[in-house]
Amino acid sequence: MEEGGLIQAEGRDDDDDEIFVYIGGDQFVPYDVRRVRIDKSVKIILTRAFYHRLRLIYVEFHDGIERIEERAFYWCILLSRVKLLGVKVIEAGAFCCCWGLTEVEFGVELETIEERAFQDCTSLTSLTMPSVKL
Repeated sequence: MEEGGLIQAEGRDDDDDEIFVYIGGDQFVPYDVRRVRIDKSVKIILTRAFYHRLRLIYVEFHDGIERIEERAFYWCILLSRVKLLGVKVIEAGAFCCCWGLTEVEFGVELETIEERAFQDCTSLTSLTMPSVKL
């Protein structure tokens, strides 16, 4: 498990390449964060974990994430693509008001997308779901 916090992209000196490692729990996520890697130990992204992170452009998810709680990424207006291959549940409002979100990809584990999970994602044009259970 990584300790959490910022790591520098290899061979780069500028702040734009810093990656924040999210380890969950009560860890504070800086408001000016731009790039995030979710630590492999994280199974659930907690309510409001990335709420109103207006500069967030990239999140590296792993396949072991099972649940994204309410408003976890609410108002992350610059986030453009998410790949959620292991996620089973997306709770209400999880990505609400992510105006820049254009693409979402789910894996075969997906079971539930709750109400308003992608409300006001006005740029969303691609939603990939490999299987749907009725």
